Amino acid sequence: MRKSIIHGLAALMLATATLAAPAVPSNGEDIVVRVQKSGGALGVYAELTVPTTPERAWEVLVDYDRMDEILSSVDDSRIVKQEGNQLEVVQTSHLRFGPFKVSLHNRRRVELVPQTEIRSHLIEGDLRASDFTTRLMSAGAQTRVTWRGRIVPGPLARLAVTVAGVEAELHQLCQDLRAEILRREARRMSPACRLA
Repeated sequence: MRKSIIHGLAALMLATATLAAPAVPSNGEDIVVRVQKSGGALGVYAELTVPTTPERAWEVLVDYDRMDEILSSVDDSRIVKQEGNQLEVVQTSHLRFGPFKVSLHNRRRVELVPQTEIRSHLIEGDLRASDFTTRLMSAGAQTRVTWRGRIVPGPLARLAVTVAGVEAELHQLCQDLRAEILRREARRMSPACRLA
């Protein structure tokens, strides 16, 4: 029973974002997270504003083959099927609860609308359902990334998937995503060193 709950939480983490860079300090105004319970489902909204172009934010959001290098909870991530802008992504991830580490497998169908939208649907996992739409919008010198979705946990996962827990997890994922985007921005801005 405990293992199923933990698997459900881990699948939830992957559903909400799919992002191990250290968090960059923030004043908190660049991240907004709202989770609302309605019956057995959780409605999710998250927003991140980051100083970059939509094209550069997009590079991080769709870097599924390197997601295990970006998100600390992902052990393996790869695109197993691609037909144009339709992907199937398989990930192995883990959650830590005190001294315990539990692994899980997650398979998602992803539809890309280049540099503007990502639609993600859970095919296999420990949640009953998980559907998210991620949008990127230019906001002057910044990019606003929004996630809207709905999560339906299974009977056991419902006991552990709380509004406060999902909000905290989404906030951390936004921090991780921002940190990776800013790390890549800094690398682009650094002049190449050349030997004379």
